[in-house]
Order: sequence, then structure tokens, then C-alpha cells
Amino acid sequence: MARARRLRNRLATAGTTVYDAGSSTSCVPMDNTNKPEVSVPRATLDLKDAVALVVGIVIGAGIFRLPALVAGNTGTAETMMFAWILGAVVSFMGALCYAELASAHPNAGGEYHFLERAYGTEVSRLFAWARMTVIAPGSIALFAFLFADFPQLVRSQARSMWVAAALFVVPLVGSFALVLWRPE
Repeated sequence: MARARRLRNRLATAGTTVYDAGSSTSCVPMDNTNKPEVSVPRATLDLKDAVALVVGIVIGAGIFRLPALVAGNTGTAETMMFAWILGAVVSFMGALCYAELASAHPNAGGEYHFLERAYGTEVSRLFAWARMTVIAPGSIALFAFLFADFPQLVRSQARSMWVAAALFVVPLVGSFALVLWRPE
């Protein structure tokens, strides 16, 4: 009982509406106001975290392989830059669409929730299944391929083994330092 009271107090101080399960009617807020409350996610990321997430998702691992592929297929530098700028504009429009959806429907679930509201449960479950079995594992496989292939590319381009090791170790240490040392 004391544990439930501590949890209710912690949730109430965090700004979350707490419902009393022991009341005679279900879902009665403890502050006894009968106004229905909308559950919205709390903002826990700051601007730096959000920018890092978006840049990591948009750029991803493909940036290590795609420039050479795009340059080989477009022919000229101007066409290649046009293709990259066009891709950036399309990506930005997609980000604006997601921002509009998230502000119009501020519920947890992201794409699953949006697809469920628009097309129903079957489509949203199909998307969740595809995300779980194809999209996420494919992304992990791409990262594994690039992580295994990148040292060989660096070694073939570097003049010495020490330069290749430095090009591989310095970003890795920097990544760990960013994860471990986080100024508050």
C-alpha cells in the first residue's frame, strides 16, 4: 500500500493525472475534477538530443556508400549536387509532415498510431510486423556490412597502417566519449 502511495505521489508531482483504483467508480481522478484529461507525452529530449537523433536517422550509415554510387550514376557534378539537394528537400518535406502529424495527434506510438488512425488496425499491425522483421533488421545488417567493410576501405586508401588505425580509432573513441561524458 505504501508503495502504491509513493508511486501516486511521484506521478502526481510529475504532472501526470493519477486515477484512484479503489474508488467506487472507475477512472476517477484523485483531485476529484471530472474533466477528461488528454494524455500527452512529456518532453524529455532537449534540442541537442533531437537534432542528433534526426541527423543520425536521416544520414545514417548510407552516407559512407551512397556518394560514390550517386556520382557514378549521375555523370556530372552539377547533376549529382542537384540529386542531393532534391533528396534533402524531399526529406525536409517528410520531416514537416511528421511534425504536423505529431502535433495534431500527440500520442505515443508514432507511425503505428498514425497508420492506425488513418487506415485501421490491420494496416498498422502489418507495418509493425514489417518494421520488426524487415526494416529494423535490414538497417542493422547495413550497419554491420559497413562496419566490416569500412576498415578495409580506409586501409587501402591510407599510406600507412598507423594512419588507417588512427582514422578508425579516433572516431570510435570520440563516440564513446560523447556517450559517457554528457554535460548536464
